[in-house]
Amino acid sequence: MSDPAQSEETLDALCARIVSNTQALRDAVPDATTRTTERMLLSDLARVVAMLRSDVTALGESLARAVEPGATRPEKERHEP
Repeated sequence: MSDPAQSEETLDALCARIVSNTQALRDAVPDATTRTTERMLLSDLARVVAMLRSDVTALGESLARAVEPGATRPEKERHEP
């Protein structure tokens, strides 16, 4: 992620629009405006999923680099079953 603050603001704005569009679609009359709102809602949901997936991927890569294969952990960090 290039700018976490900007991404968080974007995510917040998308989530707010998702809530707003979801509420607008409740009991809405099926017409051209409704279909446009539905498409915007699906697009926003896809963008949020992509952003979260990117965050999770970056986190996983960071963790994988932190724990190299074959590296031993200090004795106090080991969790024995």
